[in-house]
Amino acid sequence: MRCMAITARRCGGATCGEAKRMSTGCHCEERINVAIRKCQENQSAGLPRHARNDGRRRMFRASLAMPVLLLAGCQSPAPRSTDRALPAAPFGEAIRAEYDALGKRGGRMYVIDTARSQLLIYAYRGGTAARLGHNHVLRAAQIEGYVHVPATAPADARFDLRVPLAQLVIDEPQLRAATGDAFAGERTASDIAGTRHNMLGPDGLDAARFPDVRVRSTQVSGDWPALVADVEITLHGVARMLTVPLRVHRDGADMNISGSLVLRQSEFGAQPYSTLLGLLAVQDPVTIRFELLASEQH
Repeated sequence: MRCMAITARRCGGATCGEAKRMSTGCHCEERINVAIRKCQENQSAGLPRHARNDGRRRMFRASLAMPVLLLAGCQSPAPRSTDRALPAAPFGEAIRAEYDALGKRGGRMYVIDTARSQLLIYAYRGGTAARLGHNHVLRAAQIEGYVHVPATAPADARFDLRVPLAQLVIDEPQLRAATGDAFAGERTASDIAGTRHNMLGPDGLDAARFPDVRVRSTQVSGDWPALVADVEITLHGVARMLTVPLRVHRDGADMNISGSLVLRQSEFGAQPYSTLLGLLAVQDPVTIRFELLASEQH
């Protein structure tokens, strides 16, 4: 939307030449307001007094919508981080081949069992009118991953995970209720569709361009069952290093891996959702909690 259209709307549908010139480029709300005042003065000249008063009342009502119009038409997108922007690398068969090769050298190789695993993401309402918004729970319906534990020590272990963003399930009623009162409350299908667009659309995590979250261990330390993993997380085309404490329990051919971490969307070059000049927003940090079950492969 061009700012000239906004100015025309504020001027009752007529656009004077000066307003056109001053609104071009959308540099500043002050210029728009100056152009509007001059346009209003030109339009008021020669009109009966009652007509001018009616016009002022209409202009006052129209001005109440100005913040929304400015947000839609004039706000520049926030710059995205260029910290190590990465193309999507292959996952699946290529990674599986690497882990098969590791398994042949000794130790144990595990595959994540999606049906018996859970990964939840908690996103929090923000903004000056946060009480009017909603907290959100997202569940990963698909998790791909491999773990290799050598026969020597857990310090030499390795794992790779992938979570497709398109497979995130948003705000399931049972999960919202189980999380607590601040998350409870039903949401309509339309509400959920809007949340998906805001979070995963081009102005959010842009899942069409960056379709997944990937986690790769670079070092594992500690000892059973309390381990510490240094991991590289790739999200929104940006890779960041984090340290994540893990609880790992082995039971026969199964391995249970649990833990939690906090990510800030802005650190991955993603702009958290915000509207109405910050009245409603999603907070930058999100919490991820996971309990993954991996089965040994022979």
